[in-house]
Order: sequence, then structure tokens, then C-alpha cells
Amino acid sequence: MSDFDFDGSWEPVDIGLRLRLECGIPPCSIPDTYDAPQYGESKSSRLRRIRLQFCDFADFDHIKTKLRRDILSMRYVLDERSPPDFLICGGLGFEHLKYDCVKIAFLSENIVPDFNYYDYAIGFNHISFEDRYFRMPLFPMYDTYKLLKRRVNEVDRSLLDRKFCSFVVSNGEHSDPIRRKFFEELSKYKKVDSGGAFLNNIGGRVLNKIDFCRQYKFNISFENSSLSGYTTEKIMQAYAAQTVPIYWGNPSIEEDFRIASMIRISDEEDINRAIEEIIRLDQDDDAYLTLLAQECLVNDFDYYENNLATFLYDIIDGGPKNKRCCKYGGQAILRKHMTWPLKMECVINSQVNFLMTNLSKVGRFFMGRCMV
Repeated sequence: MSDFDFDGSWEPVDIGLRLRLECGIPPCSIPDTYDAPQYGESKSSRLRRIRLQFCDFADFDHIKTKLRRDILSMRYVLDERSPPDFLICGGLGFEHLKYDCVKIAFLSENIVPDFNYYDYAIGFNHISFEDRYFRMPLFPMYDTYKLLKRRVNEVDRSLLDRKFCSFVVSNGEHSDPIRRKFFEELSKYKKVDSGGAFLNNIGGRVLNKIDFCRQYKFNISFENSSLSGYTTEKIMQAYAAQTVPIYWGNPSIEEDFRIASMIRISDEEDINRAIEEIIRLDQDDDAYLTLLAQECLVNDFDYYENNLATFLYDIIDGGPKNKRCCKYGGQAILRKHMTWPLKMECVINSQVNFLMTNLSKVGRFFMGRCMV
């Protein structure tokens, strides 16, 4: 459960089938107060227009896609031109320092939000900070999460006729060494097929992780680090592929997924016990199918999206007055010192671009003289 404190003025967003049918909106969360357009009137004409931008995210954009498509567009018409009134920040850069507006951090890594820079934050940590924070694991932001809604709990014996175990990881440099150690230890029993960039042993990276994992009875679903609340997409993808996750990472994983539906490893000292359990399940078909059939989700399927939408709507509906960072004192000084390196980077980049442009002109000049 989230640590966010709902004080009675917040209600989970309801999903109205009638409104979806009348407005032609896909099946996702929309607020009760949504004003359905009249006949001959476009949906967008009845929605509030807001200036909102995204910055400091990684190259992949599933979070931005999910927010635009399934949450923000249900209540607003998005205008992503500058200057923005609202900025949703990925926490992986300093672009946000260029803007003076309401800033909402949406953190996809194990980063603790800094409320000296962000007015609000959405992250993994179990923290409470007035109305400025909402705890949100990463896995519901993936489209493959919807596969859990169709996950079959009554399994059949055809699922026994699969290969042993899969492992799909790309980040080997910035991850806890326990991932490599467990992979190597489990491989002493049977070959573990690694389809990612890290420890790849199948001749190349897989194109579709879910389809790849469906071919195996087990999947090593380790996080890159262990931090309370840090639940990413890895264990969810194992469930979506109808395979048994072997999990290490979030010490409080039981708040997101049921312990009875996985093989859980607490630390390095627990590796041998876990491998013995895997071997037992691999050799006991009935026990394996019993584990595979366990319900996995703790909360209702729409729990995360509904409450995330409520959190964002409350901020945006309040407008610019909902800015919460202090304009004066130590916070202002701290932001000023952080902005200076960003300005210097812009100056340096400008000088480099100037030099490269002029060097290319000089090069073309001498090349022309040599051709004469």
C-alpha cells in the first residue's frame, strides 16, 4: 500500500463505461467530473488546456506515453510548448533547472526525490511528506502490465513442457553483484539462458522479453539494487509471461506482489536455500503448477493508475499556485548554485559548436586550395 495519506478530499478515479462509450475514450481511468461532449462537439473542446512538458527522462519513453495517453489526456488538452506551467521530470538530468514552474518528479530509478528542487514527487520510497509525495512502483507504467489482468490462474500441464530458466538483463555495470553470483550458482544445476546484453549465452539479444520468457518455467527477476519500495517491471514481466519469478530486490515486495506466488531471495546467504527450492519445484510437477497458479497482485489491477491520476489531477487543477518550493532562503541559494554549472555547460557547448563550425569551414578552404 502507498504511504500517501488520503484525507477524505481525495477519491480514487472511477472508470465509467458509459462515458467511454459516449466519448470514444479507450478503457482507462477518467474522473467522475468529466463533462461528456454534446452531439456534434469534439471531446477536446470540453477539456481544459494546460501547458505541460517532460524533461530529464531516459531515452525510453513508456512513462511519458502512459501519462499522456491514459491519464493526462482524459482530463486535459496538452500543450507542450514553452514556457510550461507544469513540468514532469524524470530525475536523470538538470534540464528542469531552466524552468520556473510547478515541477513534478516521476522517478524510474532508485533515486530519493529532492524536494528542494521538485514541488511534488512520484517515486518508490516509503516516505511521507505532506501532500507532496506519492509512492508508485514502476511496473504499472508498462503496457505489458495489462497481461496480468488476463493471467490464467488455472494452469494446465502443458506449461511443464518448457525449458528451465531465463535471464534477461542489460545493466551489468551498475547493478548489485548478487545478480551475477546467483546466475552462476543456478547454472551449476542446469543451463540458464541469458537473452540480454549481460552474460548473454544464446548468441544475441532477444527482441521480445515476454515471448522469450514464456518458453521457460522460471525467470530470474532480480532488481539492480535492493531498496525498500523499489519494485520495477522485472517481476511483473515474469508474471505476464506465465513463468515463476525468482525475486531479489525490494525488501517489502509483499506490498505489491504476493510472496506465495514467487521464489524470494532475501540476501546472498539465502541463495543456496532458494536453489534447493527451485530444484525441488523443477522435479515436482504438481508443486510447480500449484505455485504457478497463485494469485500474484496484492492490490486491485486499477489501484495504481487510479490513485496516480488523482494525485496528478489535484496538483494540476490547482494551477500555478500549487508550486511548493520556497522562493527564498537556503532553497533559493541551493538552486542558484546548481543552475550555475548548467549555464556553464550551455556556454561551453556553444563555444564547441562555434569552433566545430569554423574548423569545418577552414578544412573546406584548405581542401579547395589543394584541389587547385
